[in-house]
Amino acid sequence: GSFTNLTALHLDRNLLTFLPSSMGNLTKLVTLTLDGNELKDPPSEILMLAEQNTQEIVVYLEKIRQAERTNALNLDGYLLRSVPYSVFLLTDLTSLSLVENHITEIPPLLATLTN
Repeated sequence: GSFTNLTALHLDRNLLTFLPSSMGNLTKLVTLTLDGNELKDPPSEILMLAEQNTQEIVVYLEKIRQAERTNALNLDGYLLRSVPYSVFLLTDLTSLSLVENHITEIPPLLATLTN
């Protein structure tokens, strides 16, 4: 099945480094626990938002999933300190908006986005 009706997902104490964008389909998810993982993406700012509202992480992952199709990504207002790892996986990205964040430097990897 597609697990779209999943309301709770406990992934504590694993070796996860990122969450797949397909988790953006879990629109009914209310509880998501990720303690004890070494997540690089979603970034810690998104994970902190998700502590108050699990849907925040689902919305973020859905934005990444949609960007795979539309080649445009808007991550405005997340107060990110760095460009999320998942951005660099979107090799066909043509539009990236990171307005109202706390990014202090442009990572050299951004130049690898050729579109």
